Amino acid sequence: MAIKILILGLLENNPSHPYEMKQRLQQHGWDQIFSLTDGNLYHATRQLRKHEYIQAVKNEKNNKRPSRTIYQITAAGFEHLQKSILEVFQQRRDEAKALYPALLYIHLVPIEPVKQAIQTWIEELEMVERQHNKLKGSIPELIADHYISHHQFQKNWLGRVQQVLEEGKL
Repeated sequence: MAIKILILGLLENNPSHPYEMKQRLQQHGWDQIFSLTDGNLYHATRQLRKHEYIQAVKNEKNNKRPSRTIYQITAAGFEHLQKSILEVFQQRRDEAKALYPALLYIHLVPIEPVKQAIQTWIEELEMVERQHNKLKGSIPELIADHYISHHQFQKNWLGRVQQVLEEGKL
């Protein structure tokens, strides 16, 4: 899902060929954060085209090189992009490969459902934290400390995301 969010987000304002998308990701340094290969980029592009989330707008022929297909996002693709971004927060996908692309394009989604999903996520983390504080003596201390610290970090960071959304500083 993550690479598809990236592709759809990149195409939202700028129809492109997959190689151009890869170059833009590299220019921003995003290739250091996201697992990106020519193979997964072209595969995801084919999948998005198959589902009609993107469409070819033209083929460019460049001297001795093979023709390049320029793609743009469709209305269905934009809807899918919004849905996919919201699902990251609703499904509490905290791994970087899912969360970071969603954050890059969060400004394309109606904010209220995202804020509600984040608030629900924070409340769930608080509940888990309370439950595990009770278990502190029954599980090894280092494991308990790590687990609780991780949840506290997530909760605080999600609170920061909420704040940025509230302030409209996307």
